[in-house]
Amino acid sequence: MLMWQTDILRTNKVLRDVSRALGADWRPVFDSLMAKFPEDVRTNALRKIEAERPFMQAYKALMIWKEAWGQEFDIRHILDALRNNGLHELEQMTLNILDSEALLCICSFIIYFCYILACPLCAWMRCSVKCESSFRLSSNKIP
Repeated sequence: MLMWQTDILRTNKVLRDVSRALGADWRPVFDSLMAKFPEDVRTNALRKIEAERPFMQAYKALMIWKEAWGQEFDIRHILDALRNNGLHELEQMTLNILDSEALLCICSFIIYFCYILACPLCAWMRCSVKCESSFRLSSNKIP
């Protein structure tokens, strides 16, 4: 059921929202997330992050963490890093995003089929899809 799309949407939302909330205080969470990597990997990552503009550093840190894990990446590890750094409200916010699977599945399903079917379904249902964050069905009735 388009699970890969749902996971991508949820992962991107978590990375975006957590990086915004962390702001300039990203370093302890990044250190927790990257603790299992060799020192040279962490040092190179820090150089890349610190080369970014300050408002992008938290997001870059989380993207580097995601890329470092590759195929073994699991977004749920961020929950442990947030908890271990005493960021319990941010941990709860992240958990809420990860638990919001039902809405994202429906949204992914509609976006996917509107894209694949070149929108004949939308024309028939007279619906509109707002891909940025949510979807809505128009109030028009089927003729």
